[in-house]
Amino acid sequence: DGLWQARKYFLDFLKVSPDTDELLVNKNVFDFAYVGLIRAVFPEAKLVLVHRDPRDAALSMYFQDFQGVRFTNRLDDIVRFIQMYSKVLEHWQKILKIDMMTIDYQAL
Repeated sequence: DGLWQARKYFLDFLKVSPDTDELLVNKNVFDFAYVGLIRAVFPEAKLVLVHRDPRDAALSMYFQDFQGVRFTNRLDDIVRFIQMYSKVLEHWQKILKIDMMTIDYQAL
């Protein structure tokens, strides 16, 4: 089955045994677009969303040198990205009923 193959490929890439109890953390900011796939491939996964004030996130992106991520050079592009991010997360939570633990970044 394709989902099993995707799971195996990902775990092989990370050099992790398929029956491990290890905690895997993926902090890639762009993985929000793949929440549905992540849920299909790893149905047991616990998803944690670290929520940050969009203004703080925008400024952080703007001043961070993301190699090869061109939209972070312009504030109007960052605003559009944050709007898209919010809509996609809302979609996953509404359509797939994905329960995500939300942590407030400012409280950390």
